[in-house]
Amino acid sequence: MNFIKPDLDLVLNCLKQLKENETPLWGNMSPIGMIEHLSDSLNMATGNPMEKIEVPEKYWNKMIEILNSDAEFPKNFKVSFAPENRVIRNSTITDAIYELKSVWENYDEVFSMNPKLITNHPNYGPLNKKQWDRILSKHLTHHFKQFSITLD
Repeated sequence: MNFIKPDLDLVLNCLKQLKENETPLWGNMSPIGMIEHLSDSLNMATGNPMEKIEVPEKYWNKMIEILNSDAEFPKNFKVSFAPENRVIRNSTITDAIYELKSVWENYDEVFSMNPKLITNHPNYGPLNKKQWDRILSKHLTHHFKQFSITLD
């Protein structure tokens, strides 16, 4: 499976395809909610906030194997740290994209200033930048498919 490269310029360009009232192919997330959800995951990656790991340590290696596999994130996958009925922070897609850009730049800066930083993912355990980039690739691919966003 080819996952979307975690490249900010590419992502910002692709997000221009979204319309405020677009209906996802699955789930109940709005376009603004999806973009905010991506921002939340980048904040998680920087340790803001530092998440509690929900998966027992004995399964961490297996979770990393899954992360490194070609398996896509399943449709309608529910996790405890992503509320199903989220409160929307931004009033427009443009505002949500601006927030994502800012959060992504912070993500890059945090890891460039501390390349050995390890932060927690509730399902995958403690992760480094390379592993977070892998999650980001899979996560982007999942939500871009959800909203029929193409790599133009």
